[in-house]
Amino acid sequence: AIKTKGIGRRGGVVMSTVRGYKNNNSKDQEGTLEEYATTNEELIGGATSNAERLIQRMMQKGLTPNDITYNTLLRCISKDMDLVGRENLNNQSKRRDNRSNPKTESKPSASVSTRTTQTHQNLLVQKAESILSKMEDLQIANTISYNTMISILSKQQHPTSHNSNNNNKNQAEESVRQAEACFHRMLSLSTATSDERIQPDTCSFNSLIGAYAKIGASIPGAKERAIRAEDLLRQMENLYRENPEGNKSVKPDVVSYSSVVSAYAKASRWGEEGCA
Repeated sequence: AIKTKGIGRRGGVVMSTVRGYKNNNSKDQEGTLEEYATTNEELIGGATSNAERLIQRMMQKGLTPNDITYNTLLRCISKDMDLVGRENLNNQSKRRDNRSNPKTESKPSASVSTRTTQTHQNLLVQKAESILSKMEDLQIANTISYNTMISILSKQQHPTSHNSNNNNKNQAEESVRQAEACFHRMLSLSTATSDERIQPDTCSFNSLIGAYAKIGASIPGAKERAIRAEDLLRQMENLYRENPEGNKSVKPDVVSYSSVVSAYAKASRWGEEGCA
């Protein structure tokens, strides 16, 4: 069970305000700083490289990025993960449509497309890890940072063939292991420093539960993943029950329960025992 004195009340949504940015120069540059921060927010939706370029410009102007800046960049990466995933699904759909049309120009195989997707997503994960590590070094990482990182890790895609070997399962388990490691990394740091800015909240647990629930039903080990997801839900229930006021930020919500239901639904799809 996860032990904690009290879970902080900080939410898991990336803040859109520019409040808190550091300015190394005079106050007359505050408007410029807000301009950079606002533009950075607007880039969210598949433009991590543009966001990084803008942050470099911001630093060249003598403005120091802080937790809001880097959390926004992490969010850009999370959105890029979604974009890469959608492109992969669209390519798979096109290949299915093309099978009935022999005149259609041949496309890369599904395995090639999946490998390309995984390579792209691996690069995004490495970039996100680098940003989070930098934030930790600067002591500005917070709950939002870790929640976004867990979400990024949970969006990694894997081969979905039900007849494949254990390699698919190993890849899926590795992505979840990474998400769990990030969660416990946050928890350990929170316990060691008693810093409420980095204490797990409902979003933290939901992101990790979602990491289990998002893995395809055709990948072996669905039952074990569902049980682990329910264990996390039970931890949330116990924490809130023990201290409803101090731990109300970890109170399970609809997403918590729905994700566990989804995990069990995927397990029962293949008739695994104990998944009713």
